[in-house]
Amino acid sequence: MGCELVQRVRNDKKVRKVVEKADASPVTVADFGAQAVIRIILSRQERANTRLIAEESATALEEDRKLALAVTEATNEVLERQGEAPVSVGDVVDAVRASDGSQGHFGEHQEDAFWILDPIDGTRGFLRGGRCEYALGLACVQEGRLEVGVMALPNTNRPKSDAGETGVLMRSMRNGGTQWTEIEAKEDNNHVGSETQWQETRVDSVERLSMAALCVSDHESAVEWLEARGASAKLRLCCGSLCKYAAVALGSATAYVQPPDPKRMMLKSWDHAAGLLCVQEAGGTVTDLDGHRLEVCSGAWFAPSRGGVIVSNGRIHEQLLRLDAPLHPC
Repeated sequence: MGCELVQRVRNDKKVRKVVEKADASPVTVADFGAQAVIRIILSRQERANTRLIAEESATALEEDRKLALAVTEATNEVLERQGEAPVSVGDVVDAVRASDGSQGHFGEHQEDAFWILDPIDGTRGFLRGGRCEYALGLACVQEGRLEVGVMALPNTNRPKSDAGETGVLMRSMRNGGTQWTEIEAKEDNNHVGSETQWQETRVDSVERLSMAALCVSDHESAVEWLEARGASAKLRLCCGSLCKYAAVALGSATAYVQPPDPKRMMLKSWDHAAGLLCVQEAGGTVTDLDGHRLEVCSGAWFAPSRGGVIVSNGRIHEQLLRLDAPLHPC
């Protein structure tokens, strides 16, 4: 449902309003709408005050009535198409406010299940249009462990697609593997997930760093550093971490290295949680630059050692950890 909302907004230029957040990153009607609709549906399905921890704050909606109306319209359009009751502007603002994870800690009751959401990871790619990739990521945490990870990737190439078809929905469960299916285009070029034909996915089997295809962001300068050490940065993606996690889980890339940024040593949990479980359950490994696991289940932010992350097929992970110089972004 969140994926359908995002695609509808992307195809409707009238509602593609962009707001700049405090960190200068963009947020759109689609970000707010996806967060609101997922919070609303989770609450209705579980018949409880379901905890959803997500990226966006309700501040902009509280200050901009037109923006709140646009988000409510987009939310109701999707709810009604799915046979769900519509909501008011106040309901939408409350849903975003209730799921705002920007304040830090996820809570004291770690035995209770809660969800971590990135409504759009790669908003700049979403806004850039064309074939730029972006993702919606949702993960469930229980007793301090990731239990479920789901990613919707409308512009990601499907595995072994000769026609270059795009649209991948990925799911993973702890000790249950990772599967993917097609996101099919239906009615007005909007995307919804198929309920059938789930296929197992595994990371690739490359064992030498010199043969590995590394996935990097198209704005990072880590490419030269990697290639000087025998790695080939063959897959460039626009924006967002989750698309790179998906590439490794699907076997399209051998590894993804997120270099440290001296200005940003803390990373956002929702940028990693769903992708982390998908890669691990597909046979891969995810650590910081010193080989420690990522602590994404206790707060909105986490501090990986030396500020970087390595996502790999597992076979070349030790080789990546042994690289003896720091990575530096542009």
